[in-house]
Amino acid sequence: MRKFLIIFGLMTIVFFITSCSDSKSGKPKKEWTVLIYMNGDNSLSDSINPDINQMEASQFDEEKMNIIVQADYNNFASDPRPCIYNIKNDEDNSTISSPKIKSLSEVDSGDWSVVANFINWGMKEYPAEKYAVILWSHGNGWMPKNDRFSSFFPDSVTHNHISIVDGDYHNLFNSLKNKVDVLILDACNMQTIENLSELSPKVDFVVGSEQTIPDTGFPYDDVFRDWSNLDNPRDFAISASEDYYNSYFPGGSQNYQGDNFTISISAVDMSKFQEFRSDFMDFLETNQANISTESFLSARENSVEFNDLQWDIDIVEFLHNLKNEVDNQNINSQIDSLITLSNELFISAKSYDYFTYYVGQATICFPKTKEDYEYLIERYEKLEIAKDTYWTQFLRNILN
Repeated sequence: MRKFLIIFGLMTIVFFITSCSDSKSGKPKKEWTVLIYMNGDNSLSDSINPDINQMEASQFDEEKMNIIVQADYNNFASDPRPCIYNIKNDEDNSTISSPKIKSLSEVDSGDWSVVANFINWGMKEYPAEKYAVILWSHGNGWMPKNDRFSSFFPDSVTHNHISIVDGDYHNLFNSLKNKVDVLILDACNMQTIENLSELSPKVDFVVGSEQTIPDTGFPYDDVFRDWSNLDNPRDFAISASEDYYNSYFPGGSQNYQGDNFTISISAVDMSKFQEFRSDFMDFLETNQANISTESFLSARENSVEFNDLQWDIDIVEFLHNLKNEVDNQNINSQIDSLITLSNELFISAKSYDYFTYYVGQATICFPKTKEDYEYLIERYEKLEIAKDTYWTQFLRNILN
Protein backbone atom coordinates (compact mmCIF):
# COMPACT_ATOMS: atom_id res chain seq x y z
CA MET A 1 0.00 0.00 0.00
CA ARG A 2 2.82 2.39 0.94
CA LYS A 3 4.61 1.58 -2.34
CA PHE A 4 1.41 2.30 -4.25
CA LEU A 5 1.02 5.68 -2.53
CA ILE A 6 4.61 6.64 -3.38
CA ILE A 7 4.10 5.71 -7.05
CA PHE A 8 0.77 7.57 -7.13
CA GLY A 9 2.42 10.63 -5.59
CA LEU A 10 5.22 10.61 -8.15
CA MET A 11 2.70 10.31 -10.98
CA THR A 12 0.75 13.26 -9.57
CA ILE A 13 3.92 15.40 -9.45
CA VAL A 14 4.82 14.47 -13.05
CA PHE A 15 1.29 15.28 -14.19
CA PHE A 16 1.39 18.64 -12.44
CA ILE A 17 4.76 19.54 -13.99
CA THR A 18 3.77 18.52 -17.52
CA SER A 19 0.40 20.24 -17.26
CA CYS A 20 2.13 23.54 -16.36
CA SER A 21 4.80 23.41 -19.06
CA ASP A 22 5.12 22.69 -22.73
CA SER A 23 6.55 19.23 -23.39
CA LYS A 24 8.75 20.48 -26.25
CA SER A 25 10.35 23.60 -24.76
CA GLY A 26 10.09 22.76 -21.08
CA LYS A 27 9.06 26.35 -20.36
CA PRO A 28 5.90 27.09 -18.35
CA LYS A 29 2.88 27.85 -20.49
CA LYS A 30 1.86 31.45 -19.90
CA GLU A 31 -1.36 33.20 -20.76
CA TRP A 32 0.19 35.35 -23.49
CA THR A 33 3.27 35.33 -25.69
CA VAL A 34 3.91 38.53 -27.65
CA LEU A 35 6.29 38.13 -30.61
CA ILE A 36 7.69 41.34 -32.08
CA TYR A 37 9.74 41.46 -35.26
CA MET A 38 11.50 44.83 -35.42
CA ASN A 39 12.84 45.26 -38.94
CA GLY A 40 15.07 48.30 -38.58
CA ASP A 41 17.48 47.27 -41.33
CA ASN A 42 16.55 50.55 -43.00
CA SER A 43 16.11 54.17 -41.83
CA LEU A 44 14.28 53.08 -38.65
CA SER A 45 17.28 51.44 -36.96
CA ASP A 46 17.70 54.24 -34.40
CA SER A 47 14.10 53.78 -33.24
CA ILE A 48 14.56 50.15 -32.14
CA ASN A 49 16.27 50.64 -28.77
CA PRO A 50 13.99 53.45 -27.55
CA ASP A 51 10.96 51.23 -28.23
CA ILE A 52 12.58 48.28 -26.43
CA ASN A 53 13.29 50.55 -23.47
CA GLN A 54 9.60 51.49 -23.49
CA MET A 55 8.70 47.80 -23.35
CA GLU A 56 11.02 47.30 -20.36
CA ALA A 57 9.53 50.33 -18.60
CA SER A 58 5.95 49.07 -18.94
CA GLN A 59 6.12 46.94 -15.77
CA PHE A 60 4.08 44.23 -17.49
CA ASP A 61 3.15 41.07 -15.61
CA GLU A 62 6.07 38.70 -16.31
CA GLU A 63 4.17 35.78 -14.76
CA LYS A 64 1.42 36.24 -17.29
CA MET A 65 3.25 37.35 -20.44
CA ASN A 66 6.32 36.56 -22.54
CA ILE A 67 7.54 39.45 -24.70
CA ILE A 68 10.10 38.25 -27.26
CA VAL A 69 11.72 40.64 -29.76
CA GLN A 70 13.80 39.94 -32.84
CA ALA A 71 15.66 43.16 -33.70
CA ASP A 72 17.42 43.70 -37.03
CA TYR A 73 19.56 46.87 -37.07
CA ASN A 74 21.08 48.56 -40.11
CA ASN A 75 24.81 48.56 -40.87
CA PHE A 76 25.31 52.01 -39.30
CA ALA A 77 24.23 50.86 -35.83
CA SER A 78 26.89 50.59 -33.10
CA ASP A 79 26.20 46.85 -33.08
CA PRO A 80 24.44 45.89 -36.32
CA ARG A 81 24.12 42.19 -35.52
CA PRO A 82 20.50 40.95 -35.37
CA CYS A 83 19.49 39.48 -32.04
CA ILE A 84 16.56 38.18 -30.00
CA TYR A 85 15.65 39.67 -26.62
CA ASN A 86 13.50 38.25 -23.86
CA ILE A 87 12.02 41.47 -22.51
CA LYS A 88 12.19 41.98 -18.74
CA ASN A 89 10.99 44.87 -16.59
CA ASP A 90 13.53 47.64 -16.07
CA GLU A 91 13.32 51.36 -15.29
CA ASP A 92 16.60 52.41 -16.94
CA ASN A 93 15.58 54.18 -20.16
CA SER A 94 19.17 54.62 -21.36
CA THR A 95 20.20 50.99 -21.87
CA ILE A 96 18.61 47.64 -22.70
CA SER A 97 18.96 45.29 -19.75
CA SER A 98 16.79 42.45 -21.06
CA PRO A 99 18.77 39.28 -21.78
CA LYS A 100 19.90 38.72 -25.34
CA ILE A 101 18.90 35.09 -25.80
CA LYS A 102 20.22 34.75 -29.36
CA SER A 103 22.77 36.57 -31.49
CA LEU A 104 22.23 36.02 -35.20
CA SER A 105 24.20 36.38 -38.36
CA GLU A 106 22.86 38.68 -41.07
CA VAL A 107 19.20 37.97 -41.83
CA ASP A 108 16.96 39.06 -44.70
CA SER A 109 14.13 40.84 -42.91
CA GLY A 110 12.47 41.47 -46.25
CA ASP A 111 11.92 37.73 -46.68
CA TRP A 112 8.51 36.68 -45.37
CA SER A 113 9.80 33.21 -44.47
CA VAL A 114 12.43 34.69 -42.13
CA VAL A 115 9.70 36.55 -40.26
CA ALA A 116 7.48 33.44 -40.20
CA ASN A 117 10.35 31.32 -38.88
CA PHE A 118 10.85 33.71 -35.97
CA ILE A 119 7.16 33.64 -35.10
CA ASN A 120 6.92 29.85 -35.33
CA TRP A 121 10.09 29.48 -33.25
CA GLY A 122 8.70 31.87 -30.63
CA MET A 123 5.38 30.06 -30.44
CA LYS A 124 7.16 26.75 -29.91
CA GLU A 125 9.82 28.03 -27.51
CA TYR A 126 7.48 30.22 -25.44
CA PRO A 127 4.16 28.37 -25.31
CA ALA A 128 1.06 30.31 -24.34
CA GLU A 129 -2.69 30.13 -24.32
CA LYS A 130 -2.84 33.12 -26.70
CA TYR A 131 -0.43 34.82 -29.08
CA ALA A 132 0.04 38.40 -30.22
CA VAL A 133 2.31 39.36 -33.13
CA ILE A 134 3.68 42.84 -33.80
CA LEU A 135 5.27 43.67 -37.15
CA TRP A 136 7.43 46.80 -36.78
CA SER A 137 8.95 48.56 -39.80
CA HIS A 138 8.10 50.75 -42.78
CA GLY A 139 4.82 50.17 -44.58
CA ASN A 140 2.88 51.52 -47.53
CA GLY A 141 -0.37 49.61 -47.77
CA TRP A 142 -0.50 46.89 -50.42
CA MET A 143 1.76 48.72 -52.85
CA PRO A 144 4.95 47.06 -54.15
CA LYS A 145 8.15 49.05 -54.19
CA ASN A 146 9.07 50.91 -57.37
CA ASP A 147 10.36 54.33 -58.34
CA ARG A 148 7.24 56.11 -57.08
CA PHE A 149 6.55 54.61 -53.69
CA SER A 150 8.05 52.63 -50.83
CA SER A 151 7.16 49.15 -49.57
CA PHE A 152 6.34 47.01 -46.56
CA PHE A 153 9.19 45.59 -44.42
CA PRO A 154 12.13 46.71 -46.60
CA ASP A 155 15.64 45.40 -45.91
CA SER A 156 18.37 47.85 -46.97
CA VAL A 157 21.06 45.15 -47.32
CA THR A 158 19.18 42.65 -49.48
CA HIS A 159 16.85 45.27 -51.05
CA ASN A 160 14.08 42.77 -50.46
CA HIS A 161 10.66 43.48 -48.97
CA ILE A 162 7.46 41.64 -48.08
CA SER A 163 5.48 41.92 -51.31
CA ILE A 164 1.77 41.82 -50.67
CA VAL A 165 0.89 41.64 -54.38
CA ASP A 166 3.12 38.57 -54.76
CA GLY A 167 1.43 36.73 -51.89
CA ASP A 168 4.19 37.18 -49.29
CA TYR A 169 1.85 38.61 -46.66
CA HIS A 170 -0.66 35.81 -47.14
CA ASN A 171 2.09 33.17 -47.12
CA LEU A 172 3.59 34.53 -43.91
CA PHE A 173 0.44 34.07 -41.86
CA ASN A 174 -0.72 30.95 -43.65
CA SER A 175 2.57 29.24 -42.70
CA LEU A 176 2.17 29.83 -38.94
CA LYS A 177 1.66 26.77 -36.80
CA ASN A 178 -0.67 28.52 -34.33
CA LYS A 179 -3.43 31.08 -34.53
CA VAL A 180 -2.56 34.76 -34.02
CA ASP A 181 -5.08 36.22 -31.60
CA VAL A 182 -3.96 39.83 -32.10
CA LEU A 183 -1.85 41.28 -34.92
CA ILE A 184 -0.47 44.81 -34.54
CA LEU A 185 1.00 46.56 -37.57
CA ASP A 186 3.43 49.21 -36.37
CA ALA A 187 3.99 50.40 -39.94
CA CYS A 188 2.46 53.13 -42.09
CA ASN A 189 -0.74 52.83 -44.11
CA MET A 190 -1.25 49.11 -43.46
CA GLN A 191 -4.93 49.07 -42.47
CA THR A 192 -6.39 48.55 -45.93
CA ILE A 193 -9.19 46.38 -47.26
CA GLU A 194 -6.65 44.88 -49.68
CA ASN A 195 -4.30 43.82 -46.88
CA LEU A 196 -7.10 42.49 -44.70
CA SER A 197 -8.22 40.40 -47.67
CA GLU A 198 -4.79 38.75 -47.84
CA LEU A 199 -4.78 37.57 -44.22
CA SER A 200 -5.49 33.94 -43.49
CA PRO A 201 -8.22 32.79 -41.07
CA LYS A 202 -5.46 32.31 -38.50
CA VAL A 203 -5.63 35.99 -37.48
CA ASP A 204 -8.49 37.03 -35.19
CA PHE A 205 -7.94 40.76 -34.57
CA VAL A 206 -5.85 43.34 -36.46
CA VAL A 207 -4.72 46.73 -35.16
CA GLY A 208 -3.27 49.23 -37.63
CA SER A 209 -3.49 52.64 -39.22
CA GLU A 210 -4.64 53.80 -42.63
CA GLN A 211 -2.43 56.87 -42.04
CA THR A 212 1.30 57.47 -41.64
CA ILE A 213 2.65 56.32 -38.26
CA PRO A 214 5.25 58.57 -36.58
CA ASP A 215 8.75 57.13 -36.06
CA THR A 216 7.96 56.78 -32.36
CA GLY A 217 5.32 54.20 -33.27
CA PHE A 218 3.12 52.62 -30.63
CA PRO A 219 3.54 53.64 -26.95
CA TYR A 220 4.79 50.25 -25.78
CA ASP A 221 5.06 51.29 -22.14
CA ASP A 222 1.34 52.10 -22.14
CA VAL A 223 0.35 49.12 -24.28
CA PHE A 224 2.02 46.40 -22.23
CA ARG A 225 1.16 48.00 -18.90
CA ASP A 226 -2.52 47.97 -19.88
CA TRP A 227 -2.35 44.48 -21.39
CA SER A 228 -1.27 43.01 -18.06
CA ASN A 229 -4.80 43.67 -16.79
CA LEU A 230 -6.59 42.14 -19.77
CA ASP A 231 -7.38 38.56 -20.80
CA ASN A 232 -9.60 38.79 -23.87
CA PRO A 233 -7.98 39.23 -27.33
CA ARG A 234 -10.77 41.63 -28.31
CA ASP A 235 -9.96 43.81 -25.30
CA PHE A 236 -6.25 43.56 -26.17
CA ALA A 237 -6.90 44.92 -29.66
CA ILE A 238 -9.14 47.74 -28.47
CA SER A 239 -6.71 48.71 -25.71
CA ALA A 240 -3.72 48.88 -28.10
CA SER A 241 -5.60 51.07 -30.56
CA GLU A 242 -6.81 53.42 -27.82
CA ASP A 243 -3.34 53.65 -26.27
CA TYR A 244 -1.94 54.62 -29.66
CA TYR A 245 -4.60 57.29 -30.17
CA ASN A 246 -4.24 58.72 -26.67
CA SER A 247 -0.45 58.90 -26.90
CA TYR A 248 -0.55 61.24 -29.93
CA PHE A 249 -3.56 63.28 -28.85
CA PRO A 250 -2.35 66.74 -27.70
CA GLY A 251 -0.84 66.28 -24.25
CA GLY A 252 -0.53 62.50 -24.66
CA SER A 253 2.45 60.39 -23.62
CA GLN A 254 4.11 60.84 -27.05
CA ASN A 255 2.88 64.37 -27.68
CA TYR A 256 3.75 66.42 -24.62
CA GLN A 257 4.06 69.62 -26.68
CA GLY A 258 0.45 69.44 -27.83
CA ASP A 259 1.25 69.28 -31.55
CA ASN A 260 -1.50 68.42 -34.00
CA PHE A 261 -0.70 64.96 -35.34
CA THR A 262 -3.00 63.76 -38.12
CA ILE A 263 -3.63 60.26 -36.81
CA SER A 264 -6.00 57.35 -37.31
CA ILE A 265 -6.11 53.89 -35.79
CA SER A 266 -8.52 50.98 -35.84
CA ALA A 267 -9.01 47.50 -34.47
CA VAL A 268 -10.65 44.94 -36.77
CA ASP A 269 -12.63 41.86 -35.77
CA MET A 270 -11.68 39.50 -38.60
CA SER A 271 -14.66 37.23 -37.90
CA LYS A 272 -16.81 40.01 -39.45
CA PHE A 273 -14.55 40.86 -42.37
CA GLN A 274 -15.73 38.44 -45.05
CA GLU A 275 -19.37 39.29 -44.36
CA PHE A 276 -18.75 43.02 -44.63
CA ARG A 277 -16.62 42.73 -47.75
CA SER A 278 -19.13 40.43 -49.44
CA ASP A 279 -22.10 42.66 -48.60
CA PHE A 280 -20.23 45.75 -49.77
CA MET A 281 -19.34 44.16 -53.14
CA ASP A 282 -22.87 42.78 -53.59
CA PHE A 283 -24.24 46.26 -52.95
CA LEU A 284 -22.02 47.74 -55.67
CA GLU A 285 -22.85 45.02 -58.19
CA THR A 286 -26.58 45.30 -57.53
CA ASN A 287 -26.79 49.08 -57.54
CA GLN A 288 -24.16 50.25 -59.99
CA ALA A 289 -26.85 50.63 -62.64
CA ASN A 290 -29.16 52.41 -60.18
CA ILE A 291 -26.65 55.00 -58.94
CA SER A 292 -25.15 57.48 -61.38
CA THR A 293 -21.45 57.44 -62.13
CA GLU A 294 -21.38 61.09 -61.10
CA SER A 295 -22.69 60.15 -57.62
CA PHE A 296 -20.00 57.51 -57.14
CA LEU A 297 -17.26 59.89 -58.32
CA SER A 298 -18.56 62.74 -56.18
CA ALA A 299 -18.60 60.48 -53.09
CA ARG A 300 -15.02 59.51 -53.89
CA GLU A 301 -13.96 63.14 -54.55
CA ASN A 302 -15.32 64.25 -51.17
CA SER A 303 -13.38 61.54 -49.31
CA VAL A 304 -10.05 62.06 -47.54
CA GLU A 305 -7.17 60.68 -49.60
CA PHE A 306 -4.43 58.48 -48.14
CA ASN A 307 -1.08 56.95 -49.07
CA ASP A 308 1.76 58.10 -51.33
CA LEU A 309 -0.33 58.45 -54.45
CA GLN A 310 -3.44 59.77 -52.65
CA TRP A 311 -5.56 57.12 -54.35
CA ASP A 312 -6.85 55.38 -51.21
CA ILE A 313 -10.03 56.43 -49.41
CA ASP A 314 -11.68 55.29 -46.20
CA ILE A 315 -14.33 52.74 -47.11
CA VAL A 316 -16.75 53.85 -44.39
CA GLU A 317 -16.42 57.55 -45.20
CA PHE A 318 -17.12 56.64 -48.84
CA LEU A 319 -20.39 54.99 -47.77
CA HIS A 320 -21.43 58.06 -45.78
CA ASN A 321 -20.60 60.33 -48.72
CA LEU A 322 -22.45 58.09 -51.15
CA LYS A 323 -25.56 58.21 -48.98
CA ASN A 324 -25.47 62.01 -49.24
CA GLU A 325 -25.42 61.71 -53.03
CA VAL A 326 -28.33 59.29 -53.38
CA ASP A 327 -32.00 60.22 -53.07
CA ASN A 328 -33.44 56.71 -52.90
CA GLN A 329 -34.84 55.32 -49.66
CA ASN A 330 -34.19 51.67 -50.52
CA ILE A 331 -30.56 52.28 -51.51
CA ASN A 332 -29.96 54.47 -48.47
CA SER A 333 -31.35 51.71 -46.27
CA GLN A 334 -28.83 49.29 -47.79
CA ILE A 335 -26.02 51.77 -47.12
CA ASP A 336 -27.19 52.13 -43.51
CA SER A 337 -27.02 48.34 -43.13
CA LEU A 338 -23.43 48.35 -44.42
CA ILE A 339 -22.47 51.14 -42.02
CA THR A 340 -24.04 49.21 -39.13
CA LEU A 341 -22.07 46.12 -40.11
CA SER A 342 -18.89 48.21 -40.33
CA ASN A 343 -19.39 49.13 -36.67
CA GLU A 344 -19.21 45.42 -35.83
CA LEU A 345 -16.12 44.97 -38.02
CA PHE A 346 -14.21 47.98 -36.70
CA ILE A 347 -14.49 47.44 -32.96
CA SER A 348 -12.41 50.55 -32.37
CA ALA A 349 -11.87 53.38 -34.83
CA LYS A 350 -10.38 56.72 -33.89
CA SER A 351 -8.98 59.69 -35.79
CA TYR A 352 -7.77 63.18 -35.01
CA ASP A 353 -7.16 66.41 -36.97
CA TYR A 354 -9.35 65.55 -39.96
CA PHE A 355 -12.16 67.71 -41.29
CA THR A 356 -14.55 64.77 -41.13
CA TYR A 357 -15.68 62.45 -38.37
CA TYR A 358 -15.97 59.40 -40.60
CA VAL A 359 -12.35 58.37 -41.28
CA GLY A 360 -10.29 56.05 -39.09
CA GLN A 361 -11.34 52.59 -40.27
CA ALA A 362 -9.58 51.11 -43.34
CA THR A 363 -8.85 52.34 -46.84
CA ILE A 364 -9.58 50.88 -50.25
CA CYS A 365 -7.82 51.85 -53.46
CA PHE A 366 -10.05 54.08 -55.65
CA PRO A 367 -7.92 55.94 -58.24
CA LYS A 368 -9.18 59.23 -59.61
CA THR A 369 -8.85 58.55 -63.33
CA LYS A 370 -8.69 55.79 -65.88
CA GLU A 371 -5.01 56.59 -66.44
CA ASP A 372 -4.29 56.23 -62.73
CA TYR A 373 -5.96 52.85 -62.62
CA GLU A 374 -4.13 51.65 -65.73
CA TYR A 375 -0.87 52.53 -63.98
CA LEU A 376 -1.83 50.22 -61.11
CA ILE A 377 -3.81 47.50 -62.84
CA GLU A 378 -1.05 44.98 -63.55
CA ARG A 379 -0.03 44.91 -59.89
CA TYR A 380 -3.43 45.45 -58.32
CA GLU A 381 -5.05 42.55 -60.15
CA LYS A 382 -2.62 40.13 -58.50
CA LEU A 383 -4.32 40.81 -55.17
CA GLU A 384 -6.95 38.51 -53.68
CA ILE A 385 -9.52 41.32 -53.64
CA ALA A 386 -9.13 41.69 -57.41
CA LYS A 387 -9.48 37.97 -58.03
CA ASP A 388 -12.44 37.23 -55.78
CA THR A 389 -14.63 40.34 -55.67
CA TYR A 390 -16.48 42.80 -57.89
CA TRP A 391 -14.19 45.70 -57.00
CA THR A 392 -11.95 45.82 -60.10
CA GLN A 393 -14.97 45.50 -62.40
CA PHE A 394 -16.60 48.37 -60.51
CA LEU A 395 -13.49 50.52 -60.99
CA ARG A 396 -13.32 49.76 -64.69
CA ASN A 397 -16.98 50.67 -65.16
CA ILE A 398 -16.76 53.89 -63.17
CA LEU A 399 -13.44 55.15 -64.51
CA ASN A 400 -14.26 54.34 -68.13
